[in-house]
Amino acid sequence: MSIEVYLSLLGCLGLRKASYTNPFATKKAKRTISIDSVQIGRVMEEFSIDENEHKREILLKVLPLLKDKQLQLIEMRFFEKRSFREMGEILELTENNAKVKTFRALIKLKALYAQHNPLK
Repeated sequence: MSIEVYLSLLGCLGLRKASYTNPFATKKAKRTISIDSVQIGRVMEEFSIDENEHKREILLKVLPLLKDKQLQLIEMRFFEKRSFREMGEILELTENNAKVKTFRALIKLKALYAQHNPLK
């Protein structure tokens, strides 16, 4: 996971101060990757940005609290950089349904993050 993906995910959760990144903006992915929660931890350990350390720790705590389908949607969209059309085909959903379910997964992730963040 690149710093760009990490910051994009923080932006979608409303945790990035600079600007809000639209999670539904379509961009062509340069490369597709698949990572599991162990790999997320390893990759995240590479970040040495002190101001984001606390956010990273909370994010790693709350990601496993999502349902498997929600986590799969987050993984496909942000880590694999798949389009909603691709996600829909893989999950046998319509493109619009993939968007809605991903948006709902982000809302759930944001709520879990807020519950686990003592610095609110």
